[in-house]
Amino acid sequence: MPDPSYHTPSALEAAQASQASAETLADSLRISELRYRRLFEAARDGILILDVGSGKIIDANPFMSELLGYSYEELLGKELWEIGLLEDKKAGQKAFRRLRRDGYIRYDDLPLESRNGGRREVEFICNAYRESGFSVIQCNIRDVTDRKRIEAALAIEALKNERIAETLQRSMLQTPVAGRFPKLAVETLYQAALNEAEVGGDFFDAFAIRGGKVALVVGDVSGKGLIAAARTAEVKYALRAFLHICPAPEIALQHLNEFICEEHDQDLDDQETFIILSVALLDPATGEVACAAAGAEPSIVLRASGKSELVEVSGSPLGVIRAATYAPKSLLLAHGETLLMATDGITEARHDHSFLGVEGMANLAEKAGPSSTLQELSAAIYTGARDYAHGALRDDVCLLLARRQQP
Repeated sequence: MPDPSYHTPSALEAAQASQASAETLADSLRISELRYRRLFEAARDGILILDVGSGKIIDANPFMSELLGYSYEELLGKELWEIGLLEDKKAGQKAFRRLRRDGYIRYDDLPLESRNGGRREVEFICNAYRESGFSVIQCNIRDVTDRKRIEAALAIEALKNERIAETLQRSMLQTPVAGRFPKLAVETLYQAALNEAEVGGDFFDAFAIRGGKVALVVGDVSGKGLIAAARTAEVKYALRAFLHICPAPEIALQHLNEFICEEHDQDLDDQETFIILSVALLDPATGEVACAAAGAEPSIVLRASGKSELVEVSGSPLGVIRAATYAPKSLLLAHGETLLMATDGITEARHDHSFLGVEGMANLAEKAGPSSTLQELSAAIYTGARDYAHGALRDDVCLLLARRQQP
């Protein structure tokens, strides 16, 4: 028996429902088109719609008129080269052929000349795609003039900072004048790594202090560029001051560490610095040497016999532990014997998965022999490290060699 509550829609009711659905769909389309048009007209990037066949402009948003100085009516029917976007008609036709072939073209830095002769830098992106069965070409033009101006200013500032950093580093790497220290010959070598584009923080120093002693220093300040160079200068001259006040390397390192930690506490940029440092106080008259180190590679003594000895001194890098202490080690350097100090650019020379290491550097010194000049010895160590690494050292090389001269 049929359900009396069931009602079969009449043809009229079905037609009315279909009409209502169509009207709802039409309203949705009108709303969607209105929203798109509002976005199109309010966009602060220029937007152009091109005819697929001719490449001529068939629509443009208001920002294009603001950018170029042409009215909407004047833009219609023009090709891209006619409004200053491309160099000439030939370039415009070439770009349009490429667009039709690839469906996409992009220029990150395109000069744009407005109607009144003003020049802007724009980013130009053009896409060809199909929309509801029709081919559409849309071009987006973004004004990047201010961004390019800022980038250029930053590049100039970076170049200036690089030159300042190089100047500062040169002051850190002044080779001691021959004969500056009686009874002691000093040779230095610095070589930037082949793959380093920025100034690093490696440095050496050699200077006289009271009592006829000579302070010998090699160090490596973390970081690159101007900040590292400035902090390297600060560390170098602060250490000089502490050693002049108290000619004991372990005490000077302790004071320098406290100074650097205090600097960290006041560093508004929150760019903490740690320093690897090795210090030796050498008395040329007696041959007595006092060594201390802050995270540095062991120094090496090349004896008159041709054998080498490692000067093992422990201590944490500067600027890491405020209460760090540094234990000194004493040794005696005979006439003709050499003290070698280096940063890790030599010892970290890599061959496959192996490092040259301090022992490898000591072997290079032994191979050169105690009778070689300091220049020959430094060159042998550097060349040997490069050969071990097949010609490519990954870090800066900083060497300091001091030989007690024969009476």
